[in-house]
Amino acid sequence: MSMIERIVRWRHGTFVAFALIALFGTLALFNLPLELQPGAIAPKSASIPST
Repeated sequence: MSMIERIVRWRHGTFVAFALIALFGTLALFNLPLELQPGAIAPKSASIPST
């Protein structure tokens, strides 16, 4: 049985697995210390002087 057939056959199990992964990902995102979160520099708007 291929993996796709197994996923289609066990729809509820696939949904539960997806929900658990999403839940743990959300919990990890909000509980991650700020030092370990990826940094992003906010873009600054460029002001073009009018001539």
